[in-house]
Amino acid sequence: MFVASFIGAPPINLVEGEAKGDAVRVGDIHLPLEGTASGPVTAGFRPENLSLARGGIQGVVSDIEPMGREVLYMIETKLGRPRVLEGGFGAARGGPRHAGRRRWSSSSTARHSPAFPTSG
Repeated sequence: MFVASFIGAPPINLVEGEAKGDAVRVGDIHLPLEGTASGPVTAGFRPENLSLARGGIQGVVSDIEPMGREVLYMIETKLGRPRVLEGGFGAARGGPRHAGRRRWSSSSTARHSPAFPTSG
């Protein structure tokens, strides 16, 4: 967990939840999980594997950080404040259109969502 939290730029998004079968429950949100697990876990989502979309987990864009050909968004959600990294020319050109406090959703694919057992 310690290494996962600081390797990479921007750092991985970590959320604590309860795994059961092929999903992780964080409050009233169920996130798909590749494989199976049970008990308390911390799920990790790389910012580049998340995207702004019309479906998924509802949130509000709270901060935008242009990074050359990439744009880093901070999203206020029920899961906390995940980072979403959009890359390529379209993101660099489209960054300002997401400015302000507009509602968006973030979504991730299960194959990019590792879960780490939580020791406690």
